[in-house]
Amino acid sequence: TKIDLPEAFLKRWIASTSKETITPEKVEQDFEGYRNGLKWQLIQNKLIKENGVKVEPQDALNYVKAMMVNQYAQYGMPAPPDAELDKYAKNALSNQEEANRIYDNLYQVKIFTLLKGMVKLNDKVVSYEKFIEEAYGKQ
Repeated sequence: TKIDLPEAFLKRWIASTSKETITPEKVEQDFEGYRNGLKWQLIQNKLIKENGVKVEPQDALNYVKAMMVNQYAQYGMPAPPDAELDKYAKNALSNQEEANRIYDNLYQVKIFTLLKGMVKLNDKVVSYEKFIEEAYGKQ
């Protein structure tokens, strides 16, 4: 998707809003990643708005509880009762940074599910060498 962005403005904005001091050289070096991330975020937001994609608080709670059950299972332990899981999950979601990360993950899953339903895939069998060439261009 071609999205024209005001690059000079973005570079100044990145430098001024960074949590850590960042040099103009570092901004320049990492700019392509910043730009691509912003483009993806704009595309995602448009898809969310146009398709009414929502992540409800209960979705986040269930996601955290499932993660906790998986962690207990990794250690061979039974999961605590649902009421206790609810309490732990609500506590985890009370951390705003963690809640944002969880909601972002859930939106990503919903967006990719939406895209999978919109896109028709054409399977193509190729050799490893041909795959590398097509994926990364001739090197």
